[in-house]
Formats: sequence, C-alpha cells, structure tokens
Amino acid sequence: MSALITPCLPLLADAPDGIKKLRGLILDLAVGGRLLWAEGVGAFDSPKRALRTLVDPSRPITYGVLKPGLDVSDGVRLVKTENVFFNKVVPNFRSRISTALDEEYKRTRLRGGEVLVTLVGSIGRCAIATADLAGANLSRSVGLIALSPEVDAQYLVYVLTSLINEEFIEISCSGTAQKVLNVGTLNNLEVPLPSLAEQHRIVAKVDELMALCDRLEARQQDAEAAHARLVQALLDSLTQARDAQEFQAGWERLAGEFSSIFSTESSIAALRQTIMSLAMRGYLTQGADHVAKVLSLSDLTTKITDGTHKTPNYVSSGVKFLSAKNVRTGILDMQECRYISEAEHIELTKRCRPEIGDILLSKSGSIGTAVIVKDDEPFSIFESLALLKTDHGKVLADYLQLAVQEACLRLDDTHVKGVGVKHLHLNVIRRIEVYTPTLDMQRRIVAKVSELLALCDQLKARIAAGRVKQAQLAEALVKQAVAAAG
Repeated sequence: MSALITPCLPLLADAPDGIKKLRGLILDLAVGGRLLWAEGVGAFDSPKRALRTLVDPSRPITYGVLKPGLDVSDGVRLVKTENVFFNKVVPNFRSRISTALDEEYKRTRLRGGEVLVTLVGSIGRCAIATADLAGANLSRSVGLIALSPEVDAQYLVYVLTSLINEEFIEISCSGTAQKVLNVGTLNNLEVPLPSLAEQHRIVAKVDELMALCDRLEARQQDAEAAHARLVQALLDSLTQARDAQEFQAGWERLAGEFSSIFSTESSIAALRQTIMSLAMRGYLTQGADHVAKVLSLSDLTTKITDGTHKTPNYVSSGVKFLSAKNVRTGILDMQECRYISEAEHIELTKRCRPEIGDILLSKSGSIGTAVIVKDDEPFSIFESLALLKTDHGKVLADYLQLAVQEACLRLDDTHVKGVGVKHLHLNVIRRIEVYTPTLDMQRRIVAKVSELLALCDQLKARIAAGRVKQAQLAEALVKQAVAAAG
C-alpha cells in the first residue's frame, strides 16, 4: 500500500490541507492493516480488544487532578491539554500543584512511557510521556494509559489518533458547549491488536511516511517563503521607483506575469494593498499630478463622529442598529443586525445621523474597514463605527473610501490604543492625511483602482477554482489507492 501512496505524496500534499489529510490517511491505512498489505497480514485481520484489557492491571485508565487549586511555584509539574500534541508533549508547564495534592492523585503521577490522551478541548491528541516527565502529574483534561507489555506504546498513539476523529468525537463524546471524552468511553474503545512484531512493523512504516510528510511540509514552507520574498521584492520595485519611467518599466514587467506571480491568496492581498498605495500617490493614472494636496480628514469632511457609547435597549424589530461587524470592504451588511426602537433612534440621530454619501469606518476590531452609505434606509450605529460626513465639494465619496482605507493601512501601534481590543480614536481619525488631487483626477483613480481590484478578484477566484480541482484529484487518487489495497 505504501508503494501506491508514496508517488502521489507531492500531489496530495499540495491539495488544500493536504499534509494534514495525508497524515490522517496514513494512520487510517495503518490501523486498518492496509499499509503493509503486500508484506503480510496486518492489523486489518487482527482481533479487536477493548482498550481496558490492554493496560497494566495495577494502573487502570484514569484522568488527573480535578481541582489544582492555587499555583505552587516550586510544586509538581502539571501536564494539561495545552501541553499534549500529536506525538509530543511540550514541557512549557504553566501550572504546578502542591506535593500533598500530588500524593492524593498519585494514580496519575507519571513514571515515563505512559500514553497520554487529551479528554477535553482538543480531544484525542496523543503522545508518549518521555522519561524526563517522570514525577509530573496530570490535569483532569488529560487521560493516562499505562499499557501492558503486549502493546507497543507508539502503535497505540497512532491507533488512537486515527480512531478518535471528528466523527467519533461528535458521536461518542458527551457535552454540548464543550465535548468531553469520558474514561468509560475510552475503556470500551475497540483497538485492533496484531502481534507485537506486526505492531513494530506498522510503527516503522508510519514513522517512515510521517518523515516524508515532514520533508514535504518543510519544502512547502520554504517554497512559500521564497515566493513571498519574490512578490514583496517585485512590489517594492514599484513603490520605491525613483521616477515615472522606472515605475512604468516595473509595472509592465509585473503586469505581464500577473497570473504566475500572484498565485496565492497572501500574494493577492499584498498586491491589493500595493495597488491602493500606488493609486493614492497618483502612480496608476497617466498624467496624474504627483504633487496633489495633502489634506487631513477633518479638512475633507463636514463632521467626524462615532456611534453611541451606551448599549441601547434592543428590541425584536424596529430601526436597524449596526456595529463594526456589519461593515466589510465595500459592503454594508445589514442581514445580521440588532434593532432599537424608533424613539431611541431619533434620540441617537441628534448626535450621529448616517446619510447617503457618508463613510462608515470601523474603529474597533477590524480597524480601517470603510464603506459608503448608499441607500436612505434609516439606521443608527454603535461606537465601534466612526461616521465621516463627506465634503462633496472637495472629495468624492468613492475616493475618500479608498483613501481612508489606504491611510489606515499605514497606521502603527502609536495610533491604535487598547490592550485586548484595539481602538482607533476619533482624534487620530481626524488627523489622518490623504493625497487629494482634483475631482476629475479622483474619478480616474477610482476607475483604475476598481479595474485592478476586479483583476485581483478574478485571480483569487481562479486560485479557489484550482484548489477545488486539486482537492478533487487528490480525493480520486486516495480512493484509487484504498481500492487497490482491497
């Protein structure tokens, strides 16, 4: 079976989530005994045993400390879900318990060599406790499996990783808000058990193929990093051009290879940002005046304010009430919004009244996303949105939307406040400066940006379609390989 998989590894790896799916396929085939079908009878034909019958009788399957209490700086290390990953335990212990509590839970005190499995959170992550973990203890979220000599610990790690999948968790784990793998369920889990020699062979073959996956993943990451550097260098050649002639030469060189250079979503995102930056400097329009006025947003608007800072009284129906989550680039999404009464809306509009042609700018969360109000349906806004009333004699609303978004991309941490959720204060917004050419030039810039961003959308759609085809081909190859294994 491995002879059928190996030639397809690069193609499968390039599919969406390819490496992750490859690892899962390898484990599923190993547990089913089909990874070594050409070399002898594997686990597929082996009897299944309940996991509880495969452990050291003096150390039944169990979980760790229920209530760790206050952290003890020089106490016993506590292994939690956050420490256990596939095939490894990360020793960044952030919790330690008292020796008295450790003694109370001596049943889960590690000796080294046990299999650990996460029971809460990211359920089903398995690893072997290495010798250096001896003396540590487990939290309630981690289960302990001390095996009998007839089971290879690494074999069980691979088996449990394969069996405890998304479908198993959905069906067999209890809980609604947070799923939990109960010890009883773990005890009754049916595990295929070939001979110890066969277990060793399966582990060796899985290790070999997992190492191949590691190399493919490293190669993939190197290629992505190199591509990102190439894209950035090409885009920098545009933004750092010394004159119009150098810029034009760079642009023509880039435009001829758009589809081959911008072949990832991250590269297209970088291209969009560069287009916005170049447009706001007048580089994308023939005859553009590079010495456009630089004006602050307070100069280009008649008013800049934000929504109410007080949570309103929500009602089941009434006037729509929007926040930053309703604003996406170019779109004011009113599908999922809350409602306030007509009376409260009237009161709020005394200070902040959105109208056609105004700009809504997110100033919390996804900072810098702007949209133009394009219809006259009444609504009010929360403080996470800023309202910019366009001075139409100085600036087009379409141009101002682009200029505001581009300017926000240039903001750094000195402009954005807050520890958890970041906020863009109104005073910062009012001081933001943008290049402001004539109204006629603004129209030309908006038209050019719209044209180029549409091209970006086409490239992104092409990538998505290619990934779908890639996934379909990968799935067909997997089915073919599985079918060939019988």
